[in-house]
Amino acid sequence: MNEPLTSQYGLPVFPTLEPPPGNERVARSLSKAFEIGKVHHAYLFEGPQGVGKSQMATWFCALLFCEGELLRPNEPVNGASFLPCGDCASCHLLQKGEHPDYEQTAPEEGRSKIVIDQIRSVVKHSSFRPLKSERRVFELRSADKMDAVPANALLKTLEEPASYNVFILLTDRAHALLDTILSRCQNVRFASLDAQVITQMLESEDVSAKEARILGAASSGSITAARQLHEIGFLELAEEWLERYLDPLATRTPTADVVVDEVAQLSTAHRRSPDAHYGEIALLFRCLKLGLRDAVLVGQGMGADTLTWPDRMKNSEALYDGLGSEAILSLMERLAKAHELFERPLNTTLILEDLLLRVLSARKRASRKAA
Repeated sequence: MNEPLTSQYGLPVFPTLEPPPGNERVARSLSKAFEIGKVHHAYLFEGPQGVGKSQMATWFCALLFCEGELLRPNEPVNGASFLPCGDCASCHLLQKGEHPDYEQTAPEEGRSKIVIDQIRSVVKHSSFRPLKSERRVFELRSADKMDAVPANALLKTLEEPASYNVFILLTDRAHALLDTILSRCQNVRFASLDAQVITQMLESEDVSAKEARILGAASSGSITAARQLHEIGFLELAEEWLERYLDPLATRTPTADVVVDEVAQLSTAHRRSPDAHYGEIALLFRCLKLGLRDAVLVGQGMGADTLTWPDRMKNSEALYDGLGSEAILSLMERLAKAHELFERPLNTTLILEDLLLRVLSARKRASRKAA
């Protein structure tokens, strides 16, 4: 971990004026472009949700606006060779979202898309010269959420950019943007975050090491997803599901009737409030996937430090010993198929019931062997 940096006046640098961890390659590239004066007029920050695209944009904007003496750390900070001073008026204004040369556009509250009036405002303001800095920066979040009319209005401005304008488009669905917009932007690809990076970030937010490890593994490389999973109680639900479906050493084995009842409850809740990412059925799929993965890793001779639940290593060993790799891999394939079907408008109850009864049957086989 890097020691917190201080500015030339001895004050701490604002964390949001540093690039985020996990995409050091992006920060290095943007640092270099800034250093040699080759800042592009339009960037497309593309990548999964929750990997730091907006924080990277804030850091880059701060570099472009900073009026003080830039910080040059001895070692790059998350890939960045330069940091804003953190003290000047521009740094403070950007932090408060009040910099006169910075404009952020996103779908308004209650709307799912960026509308034409918002883009007309961007186009109009892009014709004004900067008020305080050498550049104006327009950041468009969820840039893919535009219909053809606003997209084409933006395209004309990207085709004929003023020398002082910089556009930063953020998206996790680049394929939904017009090809003509994509061709006018320099693509900056963000990767999913390493689980260890997410674990460290969560620990810095006072999440316990044990919980941070599980959330990091379950997050699919997104710090936003990890925080959301923590908030909605994934850790507690996972403990219950692991014991019920993947623990041959558990003292109680649920009956098929219990499973059918749970499926009915989960399906009813899903129909009332469908959520393919954070609903209980989606969380159950995450839990089973990680639990089966732990069993496979144990069977391959991997140590506890590679597992999502290292304190359940004996339980994973019992599952592997009772089923073998072929049966576990078959369950994982069935789980993947069920997850794929779940995201379609099919009968959720039948999909989930079939999956959980198969998992329960395998768990019973493993339990008999462990006894």
